[in-house]
Amino acid sequence: MELDERKKHILRAVVTDYVQTAEPVGSHGLIERHGLSVKSATVRSELAELSELGYLRQPHTSAGRIPAVRGYRYFVNFLMAPAPLPEREGRGLESSLRGAATALETTLRHTCQLLAELTQLPAV
Repeated sequence: MELDERKKHILRAVVTDYVQTAEPVGSHGLIERHGLSVKSATVRSELAELSELGYLRQPHTSAGRIPAVRGYRYFVNFLMAPAPLPEREGRGLESSLRGAATALETTLRHTCQLLAELTQLPAV
């Protein structure tokens, strides 16, 4: 089932709040911190649906909700905005990968030569 925009917004808010506080997230807190323009009963209903779908769970009856594994996975795959990589780190990463590719090619070339020598057969 594809989540509608409101459910996505609420799931994003629950995951974000839970990651920051490590405390179950309730409907009143979501409305206050994320400026939801709906009543708390609506948010509770959406939280219940997200729980039924396996995105959230409720540690005990009177607690708020916390993300389930499925909720974290959905957040990472579809809701999380990628953070831009600082230019300096990007250049360093490219340099490292370029060096690793060169090292891999060298290793493969030497392995091929060794196999050809050991087997007395051509190796590609």
